[in-house]
Amino acid sequence: MSDHSTEAALEPELPIVDCHHHVWRKFDADVTLGPDDDGADGEQGLPDYWVPTYLADVEASGHNITKSVVVECGTDYRTDGPLELRSTGEVEAFTAAALANTNASVHFGAGMISNADLRLGNAITEVLEAHKEAAQGRLRGIRTSTFFAEFPLFGHPPVEDRRGMLRNSGVVDAANRVGDAGLCLDVFVVDEQLPDLAYLANASENTTIVLNHMGVPLRFGSRLGQPDEGIAVWRDGLRAVARHPNVVTKIGGVGMDMVTDLTNSMNAPGHSMSSDELVDRWGAYVRETIDIFGVERCMFESNYPVDRPGGSMTAIWNSFKKLTVNHSAAERDALFRGNATAVYQLDR
Repeated sequence: MSDHSTEAALEPELPIVDCHHHVWRKFDADVTLGPDDDGADGEQGLPDYWVPTYLADVEASGHNITKSVVVECGTDYRTDGPLELRSTGEVEAFTAAALANTNASVHFGAGMISNADLRLGNAITEVLEAHKEAAQGRLRGIRTSTFFAEFPLFGHPPVEDRRGMLRNSGVVDAANRVGDAGLCLDVFVVDEQLPDLAYLANASENTTIVLNHMGVPLRFGSRLGQPDEGIAVWRDGLRAVARHPNVVTKIGGVGMDMVTDLTNSMNAPGHSMSSDELVDRWGAYVRETIDIFGVERCMFESNYPVDRPGGSMTAIWNSFKKLTVNHSAAERDALFRGNATAVYQLDR
């Protein structure tokens, strides 16, 4: 299902690099995805959202999205072979799609973020090399499922193995090997885990770490009804992470509802917010993230189609444009294009 919006794109000529989006196809729920398969990730049960649909959504949005960075989500894994290498199948699928869509208006998969298990420690190097080969020059980083809270997220119960995972010595070793390989480490954590990410950043200072979704400021779960406390947890954690110059952040995730079943939220009809509503709901978080990290360490993402329940692609990018209207032309170019291009080396 393609995206539809009732609002038109603002500043349609502004170049954008979509530095974080997903594509997936249905797969056999009985397939073992690898050592990172704990039943809480992957896109089982969701309708297909493969490359042609993403490209159609980009075209329909009216925005000038010139390049994309496609991020792992547990699709197209190999069904046999060593567990730690099964995620190579996803990279192979991304690469085949990139080669098949070279005439599209957006350079799909100009950068790719694959799934490699940080718990492998120094042995992660073999996986990184396999993914590099499969990506044919497009691999720019890796990500492991790390998000954890004491309450259910995306409709799944807490995964106990992730508690304090980023302080594990093997994970620290693996993070350093990622940097040695010339790759970035994308990290998806929620606000309560930000001190753990600060620890990892300090222990792997030669690795560029890309914090996903502004560190996910949760206002739910154990803090339900206590929004001020939730904001303080997020703000303090974000400041601790930002003290480490090897960390940059993606600004997005504005459509995620972390405490509901993602399958239901993406299938059920509901109200899709306008750009003005997105600005009203998320503006304070976006502005504070930019203040804490500085323009030079932030980049906007669509997080599509995961963010689609919150707003159309047109509305999401319009909201970012409205929120940066008082920034200079150079700062806006950095936020929408330049920083992602530099961090992920998309011009090489």
